[in-house]
Amino acid sequence: MAAPFIVHSILALVSSYSGQGSVGYSVAVIALFMILAIVALVVDRRALLVSAMSYLGFAIGYLILEANVSEEAAFAVTLLLLGGFILLIGSGWSLLRRALLAPFSGQPLLRYLPATT
Repeated sequence: MAAPFIVHSILALVSSYSGQGSVGYSVAVIALFMILAIVALVVDRRALLVSAMSYLGFAIGYLILEANVSEEAAFAVTLLLLGGFILLIGSGWSLLRRALLAPFSGQPLLRYLPATT
């Protein structure tokens, strides 16, 4: 329930500094999405990614449109990129999570996180 509020407040803060509809904002959204993806993997909560997916789609679409691509092509490429990302992260969630947390095995902090399978 809290994931949409967390994501929206973080991205609203970014938009207040860089302004929506700019290349800088789009790059910042993509960078923050990658950070949220790492956090989501660590805490094993996909809701953070789902909440940020629309922001990511708009950022990718804006960057593609800035490259002087037709709107139809930009829409198609944006959907292909989002779909590919969803498939990759969904099918490799456990493997990615295990690889991300492997360097921290034996640390006391890991007992507060869900177990890796």
